[in-house]
Amino acid sequence: MNVIEELIHAYRNENSTFIILQYKNNIISNILDMITVQKDYVKTLDNFPVIKAICEQELERVKYFISQYLKLRIKKIQSYHSNIIIENLSDKEKEFYYRIIQLYKEIDVYHTNIEEEGDIVGFIAVENLGYVVLDGNDAVQIQRGDFFIADIKDVYSFLDNGEIILL
Repeated sequence: MNVIEELIHAYRNENSTFIILQYKNNIISNILDMITVQKDYVKTLDNFPVIKAICEQELERVKYFISQYLKLRIKKIQSYHSNIIIENLSDKEKEFYYRIIQLYKEIDVYHTNIEEEGDIVGFIAVENLGYVVLDGNDAVQIQRGDFFIADIKDVYSFLDNGEIILL
């Protein structure tokens, strides 16, 4: 899987759950580097307008996905601030999180008693996972391509390792 496909998967996974997932630093930094290189390359294509247009379009598509991924994470920090897993945030997101908490406290809208509900997700196994306990029931065998619905807590480690994709 190339880095752009990884970004699309990261966005789709992030969009499929209420909890904030682990920040994909390696994907984001690689893509930001690629954007810089691609911008420089596009500048050299003035004599090839069709190729330049295709490269610019691809660059805009990548920039769109990266911006949507980052905006989604910011929205989650704002909306679900009391249930955020701090370790899953980037350094900049942590800074934003602490500032938003401070602001919410200053204007007296910060609530810590928000009841945590289960986050039920649909997922497809990308790899054979073996036997997995879902929803506290008996273990079920999950093989590549299988579709299941479960609480995110039951499959988070598989998601973090890229062994499942959320739907």
